[in-house]
Amino acid sequence: MGYADGEGDWSASSSASRSAVRRGAILGQQDDKKPGLRAKVSDFLPDRLSLRLVLASLLISSFLSLFATAIQIFSSYQRQKTDTLRVFQQVEQVMQRQLEQALWEFDFEQVELILDGLMAQSEILHVVLVSPTGHQWMRGDPKPGPMTGMFELSVADSNGEMAHVGDLVVHLTLDAVKDRVKAQFWTTLISNIAKAYVGATLLMIVVHRLIVRHLMKVAVHVSSAGPIEPGRRLRLDRAPPREPDALDQIVGAVHGFEARVEGHVQQLDQEMSDRAQAQREAEQAALARTQFLANMSQDIHTPMNSILGLFQLIQSSDAVPDRHREQAQFGLGAAHRLSTQLINMLDLSRLDSGDITPAPIATDLRSLADGWLARTRALVQRQESKVEVSLDWDPDLSANYSLDGTQVTRIVECLCDNAAKFCPSGRISIALRPAVDTASGGLEILVRDCGPGIRYEDRDRIFERFTRIEDHLARKTDGTGLGLALAREMAQLLGGSLEVMDCDSTPFTNGFRLILPNVTSVS
Repeated sequence: MGYADGEGDWSASSSASRSAVRRGAILGQQDDKKPGLRAKVSDFLPDRLSLRLVLASLLISSFLSLFATAIQIFSSYQRQKTDTLRVFQQVEQVMQRQLEQALWEFDFEQVELILDGLMAQSEILHVVLVSPTGHQWMRGDPKPGPMTGMFELSVADSNGEMAHVGDLVVHLTLDAVKDRVKAQFWTTLISNIAKAYVGATLLMIVVHRLIVRHLMKVAVHVSSAGPIEPGRRLRLDRAPPREPDALDQIVGAVHGFEARVEGHVQQLDQEMSDRAQAQREAEQAALARTQFLANMSQDIHTPMNSILGLFQLIQSSDAVPDRHREQAQFGLGAAHRLSTQLINMLDLSRLDSGDITPAPIATDLRSLADGWLARTRALVQRQESKVEVSLDWDPDLSANYSLDGTQVTRIVECLCDNAAKFCPSGRISIALRPAVDTASGGLEILVRDCGPGIRYEDRDRIFERFTRIEDHLARKTDGTGLGLALAREMAQLLGGSLEVMDCDSTPFTNGFRLILPNVTSVS
């Protein structure tokens, strides 16, 4: 006897169902002593963290449930398939001998009964019996089944030899097995997923009650605490555990953080109070300094002018000996330098206190420039320097401009004083031309000299207060380092700019460019 297994493929598909979970959020801070109904209900509602934990648990549980179900169904299918194959053993052990005896005795009614008994089994799809006498019996669906068993029927004759009495072919079907496996698959899968979902829901509730809701309370407490009022104590709504756990450590860390914040706030309050007191004292000191300098300017200007006039009279008098005139010349130069430094200090003090306000008026620019030229020539003459001072007037300039002549003159005087100080010989040039770097026009004033060049790295430092860049110079000069700082700050006050320019043309080595964009011509 032999049988063949020709089982075909089969598949089962399942669809996962999703359920919407309602979520409640704690919108307001609840009272520790008398929580409201909404706060009580919110304690039992899931939060986003719990939902994410549940979703992850459901996904993992669904995958594991599907995998476990597949293993169970495959094992059940193999077991039931093996049980089905035992039909061949029953035919071979029980019914084969009965069929052989009935065919040998030509008891065809018995053959019919045996075949009907075979077809009574649900696993048998089709039966074919053929005898050498030409008789043939068929039962069931004539199409071949997935598993076939062939049995050769023979009986021993009177001589003890085996006589062939027929051939039996039995076709089995697995439809009943597949139906049972499919039903078992859905039952097992739904049962496993239901258990997983119920377990995940219970896990969500436990995690929320034991951990998440306390973390949410900590988050609300920390986020609602103001930086100046961190004194509210955080208390968790639970019975104290026997041993401190992670939540107790978090609450302790929050309390320690609040204590440190409170200490820092008190320290900052003290520092702010000290700074406010220091600012008030500084403002009072600045006001006292301004008043002192204003009073000192009035008290010093008059005697300084008297000293300058006295030295000038001594120098110009023919009755005074030459030695006294030379001494008067020296004293006159020192008095002028002292007066210049005094004026610079007073102007810087006025800048700091905001007492200087630009007041542009219609001004004769040519007359103003001639005054700059005359003053610079007088300054060079007092220093007995062999320096030529020139004025370059651009023909495109108008005669009258709207500008603050007093402040512009102070800037040009500072630049010319600086040029005369560092230029013992050569030439100093004052040039005026229309500004080409500004969109709305304006005025550009250039002061150039033949003194020692300014190094590139010192171009910004020379405009700082009390800064003297003379390390590379062989000759030291007098001064406090306020002239160029005053000139730049005054230029910025007027809305312009002051910068060091590159002198490409000989014989000049130094140059300062003053740009006044808010200057307009007046017809």
